[in-house]
Amino acid sequence: MNCETVERGNVVERYVLGQLNEAEQASFEDHYFACDSCFEQVRLMQGLQAAGEGRPRPAVVLEMPRRNWMIWGAVAAVVVAGFLLTEISRTRQPAAVPVAKSPAPSELQLLARVDPPRYTATNLRSSASDRDEKFRAAMTKYAAGDYAAAANDLRGVDTAAARFYLSIADLMTGVVEEPVTMLRSIDEMGETPYLEQARFFLAKALLANHDIAGATKALEQTIALKGDRETEARELLERVHKLP
Repeated sequence: MNCETVERGNVVERYVLGQLNEAEQASFEDHYFACDSCFEQVRLMQGLQAAGEGRPRPAVVLEMPRRNWMIWGAVAAVVVAGFLLTEISRTRQPAAVPVAKSPAPSELQLLARVDPPRYTATNLRSSASDRDEKFRAAMTKYAAGDYAAAANDLRGVDTAAARFYLSIADLMTGVVEEPVTMLRSIDEMGETPYLEQARFFLAKALLANHDIAGATKALEQTIALKGDRETEARELLERVHKLP
């Protein structure tokens, strides 16, 4: 998806109104997360939607200050046209059972979204301990996308690797508080192969907990390591700074 297809398909309006299917929504989110223009359009439309909630007519958007007339007028025209089409359709068609639609995620939810890091299994030594075997079995479930089962098995293994992947598995299943403590404990271990990753995903976990100040600090600490996550951390930090 690009800016041309977004404009041609009224994607911003349909996204904010929850009218995109899952594939379209995911494609648009991948695009506008990296596109300042579309990012601002989503913020503009979400602001308009919030301002109009609970009002009897969508035409109230025309009461905007005169200096914003051109921008808001265009958006208002789209909203009013959609309202009129809905009313016409309602009078011509029999009533249908409404289908609940998932609301579009907020900007903070999008920034907190986790793309789980891949795990590549290593060959175990013949003298591998029961702990190593348990970790290997848990990571087989992790690699298969069964994060709940992986998290359950990893809770019995206390290594930097187990703590890190347990935190990711928890985040993938909607657990957002425990990963904060777990990822900070990895940072306190000092120089481990998971230090940079732990700081980056700590920022994600803090965003999920609405701790923007903490996430900002974690991203700055990630950038300071100048590792593989530096560019991604800088981009995420820039987005965080744009949050209301």
